[in-house]
Amino acid sequence: MATIKQIAQAAGFSPTTVSRILNNDNSLSVTQETREKVLQAANSLGYGRDQIPRVPYRMAVFFWITAQEELDDVYFNTLKRSLQFYGKTYGLSLEFFEKGQLDAAQVADFDGFIAVGAFNQTERAILEQISNNGVFIDSNPRIGHFNSVQPDFEQIISEALALCQTAGMTKVGFIGGQYLNPDTNQFEPDSRENIFRNYASRAGLLDEKLIHAHDSFSVTTGQVLGKQIAENTSACPLPNAFIVAADPIAVGVLQAFSAAGILVPRDTSLLSINNIQMAKYTSPPLSTFAINQDELCRAALARLIDIMENPEKQIYQRTLVSAYLVARGSFVINQAN
Repeated sequence: MATIKQIAQAAGFSPTTVSRILNNDNSLSVTQETREKVLQAANSLGYGRDQIPRVPYRMAVFFWITAQEELDDVYFNTLKRSLQFYGKTYGLSLEFFEKGQLDAAQVADFDGFIAVGAFNQTERAILEQISNNGVFIDSNPRIGHFNSVQPDFEQIISEALALCQTAGMTKVGFIGGQYLNPDTNQFEPDSRENIFRNYASRAGLLDEKLIHAHDSFSVTTGQVLGKQIAENTSACPLPNAFIVAADPIAVGVLQAFSAAGILVPRDTSLLSINNIQMAKYTSPPLSTFAINQDELCRAALARLIDIMENPEKQIYQRTLVSAYLVARGSFVINQAN
C-alpha cells in the first residue's frame, strides 16, 4: 500500500503538496507538469485515493520574544494572536517554540517555519539551511537569504518627517529603544533610529543632540528618556516635534513630560508608531502610524504556503507592509510649534 511519503519521495515534492494534488485541491497553485509528475508516481506505486487522507501543513513558530518583552510591548502579543487566528483560517497546524528551543532535528520535523525575534549566529545557521521553507515576521536577519514580511519603517519615518516639514517644523528629534544583539548581548541602534538619521540628514534636520535611545521598547524607557529630556531643556531646548519609535515609549514620554510641566502639543509634538489600543486613551491621545499586525501575519503565512506548494521556486522575497497615520491630539498637522 503506497504512502504519501513514498509518493513524495518518488515525485520529488513535499508530502503536503502530494496530498493536496491527490485530493484535487483546486486552491493549490502548481504547474500541470508538477501535477502529472505526482500522478505518475502515485500510479506507478499502485496508489488508491482512499488510502491517503488529507494532511495539513505542520508549521513551527519560533517566537523569540521573552515574556517581559511581550509585557513591555503589546505589539508582539498581538502578533502571536494574529498568527494563531490566521493559522486556523488557513487550516495550518502551528506549534509555538520559546527562545532557546531550536535545533536542526526539530526543524526537520516540520513542513516550514515562522520566525519572530532576534536569533543568534548558531540559530541563524540552522534556519538558513532550510530558509526557503520559512518566513521571518518583523525583521530579516540576512536579506537575500531569508523570506520576510516586515513593516515599512522607511515609509513611516520618511512620511513622519515630511509631515513635520509641511507643518513648518525646523527641529525634529527622535526617541526610541535599542536592538539587543543576540551574538554580543550588547545594545545597538535600532533600525528605526538608523532610518531616522538617514532621512533627517537628507532633509537637513539631523541634530545628534535631539536623538535619544534607551534599551527596551517599553513605557519605562519612555519615562527615563522623557525625564532626561525635560531636565536638560536649558542646555538643549525642546524641538518642534519628536518621532517616537513605538507607542509604549511614547506613553512613558507623555507621563514624564506631564510631570515636568511640558505640555504636548503646545511645547513639542509627538508622532509615534504602532497604534496600540492604549494610544487613543493617553493625554493627549497619540498621533501614531498604524502597523497592521494582522496583515503581517496573513501575508507571512500565505507566503509560507506558496513556498510549500511551489518548491521549484527558489526566490527569496522581502515583503514590506505600509502603515497609515492615525491623527490625534499629540501632533497638530499643518501647524508649526
